[in-house]
Amino acid sequence: MAYIEIVVVVLALAGTLVGCRSCLNRESATSLKAEDIASRPLLRYGYSEYGMMRWPDRYERVERCEDSTKCVIRLFVYGENGINDQGKPAEDTLVTSAAVLDHVKELIIEAQAWRLKPYYNSRYQVSDGWSWGFTADFGKGARITSGGDNAASDTSLFEQVRHYLRQQMGKEQDIEQ
Repeated sequence: MAYIEIVVVVLALAGTLVGCRSCLNRESATSLKAEDIASRPLLRYGYSEYGMMRWPDRYERVERCEDSTKCVIRLFVYGENGINDQGKPAEDTLVTSAAVLDHVKELIIEAQAWRLKPYYNSRYQVSDGWSWGFTADFGKGARITSGGDNAASDTSLFEQVRHYLRQQMGKEQDIEQ
């Protein structure tokens, strides 16, 4: 019986080492720079936060329309919007000028978002935590993605974009953190 326990422990340790190695690979910095995105229009922006095992707590999505002069803003906040009749998050939607995406792009450049690590993870085990994800797509392979579980970098960029998008939607009161 002791032999089986030793084998299980050795396999568990080997799995942990392989997992740690992959975490280190995921946390390497991106090579994208300001000049890579400065000349390209922002096509899509997305940010979301999730509690474990449930619908998103919130998300903000903006996507440029085909005619490139307009964009669609989609916002969802769990406590504000709730779930629709089909059992999916009910979101606020607005079609507006693509200048919204141009402003979001300026915020991304100002915050140097390309310096975000692809993945953030807490050093501590958490049984009921949160996760988040961010994507900015500039086309032609220029994309910034970042996310994490129970850990994040400076979130001021996402808060600025959230506040700006809520203003565009005509929501006077900003959401609480």
